[in-house]
Amino acid sequence: MKKLLAIYVLFICALPIIAQEDLAGTGEPVWEEQAWPVDPFWPEEPALAEDDQAWADNPAWPAEPLLPEEPTLTEKTKKGKGDKQIVRVRNRGFELVYLDTHVNVSNNFLAANEIFKETAVIDISDLYNGFKIDFGVQLTPMAFNIDVKDHWGFGMELAKVSAFGNVGITGSLFQITKEADKEKFGVGGAVFVDIGVPAFFRVKKLKVNLRTAYFIPLIYTEPNIEYTYKENSDGIYVKAKYDLKIYSPMLDMLENPDKPTDVNSLVKEATSSFGLDFSAGAEYPLFSWLHVGSELINIPLKPAVVKKYMQIKGQFFLDSSKINFIDMIGSENYELPEDAFGASDNFEPLYKTGEKFILRPFTFLTYATYYPFSTPLISLKGVLGFSINPLYAQVFGIEVGANFCLDLANIFVTTVGMNYRNRVWRHSIDFILNFRAFELDLGVSVESPDFGKSFQGAGAGVNLALKFGW
Repeated sequence: MKKLLAIYVLFICALPIIAQEDLAGTGEPVWEEQAWPVDPFWPEEPALAEDDQAWADNPAWPAEPLLPEEPTLTEKTKKGKGDKQIVRVRNRGFELVYLDTHVNVSNNFLAANEIFKETAVIDISDLYNGFKIDFGVQLTPMAFNIDVKDHWGFGMELAKVSAFGNVGITGSLFQITKEADKEKFGVGGAVFVDIGVPAFFRVKKLKVNLRTAYFIPLIYTEPNIEYTYKENSDGIYVKAKYDLKIYSPMLDMLENPDKPTDVNSLVKEATSSFGLDFSAGAEYPLFSWLHVGSELINIPLKPAVVKKYMQIKGQFFLDSSKINFIDMIGSENYELPEDAFGASDNFEPLYKTGEKFILRPFTFLTYATYYPFSTPLISLKGVLGFSINPLYAQVFGIEVGANFCLDLANIFVTTVGMNYRNRVWRHSIDFILNFRAFELDLGVSVESPDFGKSFQGAGAGVNLALKFGW
C-alpha cells in the first residue's frame, strides 16, 4: 500500500513537466513565456507610474529653471514581444558650473535695420508711445549641484551678481499737446550680490524645487519723475518734477573721494544691509503627456535695509496763463511772475541718511508642458503669470511665453521660445551640448520692449555656461 501511495505522489508531481513537454512539442503557446497580445483598438498606455519605485525609475523630464532634473540611463517602451531601449545620457550626480553668464540690452525706438544703413531713416512718431531702454547682466562665477538619482539634490551658487534696470520716458512728453497728470517715469535699476542654495526633492509624483538666497543690494534706485501737461482757455501748464534717490552702502567713496577707503568698514556696511528671500516651485504629471507646475520667485523673508542715499531733486514748471504777452513784447524790462516760470539750477547731489527697505522683484508663474509622444523627445510649454517690480514706473506686469523643446537623448537639446518677461519681448534659441563629463550651454535672442521692434534687431541677448562633473 505504501508503494502504491508513493507512485501516486510521484505521478502527480510529474504532471506539470509532462504537460510542458507536450505543449512544446506540439507548438501550442506557452503563455507564461510570451507576452499577451496587444489590443489593436486600445494602444498600450505608457507605464508612467505604477508605484513609487516605478516613478523614480522613469526617465526624467526637461529641466526646470530652479534646478535641473536627472534622467535615468535608459528608457524602456514595450512593443509586442521585445523591448526597445532608448539610451539617454544621464545628468551629472556632481556638477561644477563656471561663468554662468546672461547679458541683454534693448530699446523700443532704434532697430539694427535702421542704424546700419547708408542713409538712416528715423520715424519720430515712434516716440509717441514713449522711449524705453532695458538692460540686464547676470554672472555666477561658480556654482555646484549634487543630484542623488533624481530623488533629491542640492547646490550652492557663489557670489551671483545681478544687475538690471531700465530708462523710460513717457510718450506724453513727445506729444506736446497731449494732456498728462503726474505721469511717472524715469530711471530704475539695481545691482544685487547673492549666495543661493537651490534644492529639490520628490514626494511620490510631485517634484518640489526650492532656492534660499542671502542677498546684498549694492545699488538701488526707483524711477521718480512726474510730468504734468494741461491746457485751458488762458494758456498751458507744464510741470516736470524729479526726485532721484540712489541707495548704496558704498556712497562714502563718492562723497569723500580723497579719503582712503576703509575696506573693513565698507564690507561691514554692506553685509549689515543684507536681505533674505526664497523661491519655490512644484511640478506634477497629470498624465504621461501633460505636466503642470508653478513657480514663485523671490518670496521675501527679510528685506534688505540701506541707510545711505544720494539725492538729486528739482523741478521745472511753466504756466502761460500767468504771463501777459502784450506787456512782455512791449517792454524790455518785463519780468516773468514767480508763479509763471521756475526751474531748479542746483544739480549738486546731496548725501543723506535714511532707511530704505529693499525687496527683490517678485514673480509668479504657472505653466503646462505637453509631451506629444509621452517622452522628453518633443515638448511644448506655455507660461502665464505676473510680476511686481518697483524698478518700473508701472509696478505690475504680465508674464507670458511659449517654448518648443527638442531633446535628443539629453545629448543635444534645443529650445526655441517667444516670451514676454520683465516688460521685454524676447525671441530666443538655446542649445545644450552634453557629453556627461562636460556640458556647454549657449543661447542668443533678439528682443525689445516693443513687439514689432523685437523682430527688427532693436535689442539682443546672449547666455553662456560651462559645466563639468560626472
